[in-house]
Formats: sequence, C-alpha cells, structure tokens
Amino acid sequence: MWYTWLRAEAIFDIVFPKLLPVMTIMVPVATVVLYVPFVVAVIGAVIGSTSVLTAVSHLTVAVSSLLLLLFDVIVCVTFSVYLRKANATIGLLHAENDRFQITCFYGLVTSLFEGLSVFGYVFALTRVSFLEYQTIMVVVRALVLCGYCMLVLLKVALHRQKEARRAVRTVSTGHSTYSSRL
Repeated sequence: MWYTWLRAEAIFDIVFPKLLPVMTIMVPVATVVLYVPFVVAVIGAVIGSTSVLTAVSHLTVAVSSLLLLLFDVIVCVTFSVYLRKANATIGLLHAENDRFQITCFYGLVTSLFEGLSVFGYVFALTRVSFLEYQTIMVVVRALVLCGYCMLVLLKVALHRQKEARRAVRTVSTGHSTYSSRL
C-alpha cells in the first residue's frame, strides 16, 4: 500500500486534488489497521483460541480487507482517469507524463491482482473442506506474488524509461555541442 501510495500521490494531486488530504490520512491509518489481524493471530497463538478471539479475528480480517479493497478501487479509478486524460491530452497534464503513465498501468495491474486476492481470501473462508480452503489459498498467494512481481516490473519499466530519457538527453546535448563548434 505504501509503495503504491508513494508512486501515486502526485497522480492523485493531478486527477483528484480534493481527495488528496483524505488519502494522506487514509493510507497511514489503513496501514496500521492491516497489521491488526496479525496481532490478533499472535495473541490467539499465545493465549489460545476463544470464540471471542475468533470473532475479533474474522472482524479485523474483514475490516482490513475492505480497507485494502477500497484503497485499490480508489487507486484504479484515479489511474484510469489519468490514463484517459493523458491519452487525450499528451504532455498537457504534467512534465512527467510518461513516468505517470507507466506507474498507472502497472498500478492498475497490481491493484487487479490485490483485489482478486482479497476476493479469493473471502471465498476461501466460505469453504468447509480443508482441501478446498488450502487450494484456494494457494491461488490467493500466487495472486499476491503476481502483485509483487508487477511492482518489480514497475521499477524495471521506470528505470528503463529513465535510461532512455538520459540517452536522448545525452544525444541531444552531444549534438548541440557538436553543432556549436561548427
């Protein structure tokens, strides 16, 4: 969530500037809430499972999943709007338009994987058979891994774009230096 937010904050400022303060508060709060199910699980492992602790565990998982899903939906909408505007008005939205387009594309794909994993996790919780639950959780973990891979591919794409931009600058700088000698 933090990595996506760090990459998306400037895009939010362009697309939905009035939403930026809300998101600036939501991201740290949601991050803390995402750790609550882990804390509850550790408490359950230490003191033993009770019906109250199980109910609290399910509630914290549901709340954290909803927050993550809400964040992903907001990010997807923001990235989609930016891409639509960027394709209609190339270069007019921001000087970093190409970097933002790369971020939006990979952010959309990552959010898709995250959203599918949340739905898969919720679906797995409805399974009675342990084998069905574990099979679905394998798929969920694969979706989460795909999301992480997309973030790595985002870094690679941004690095390649930066190197291409640097090469163009070097060529244009070298070209203008040569012509100034003539």
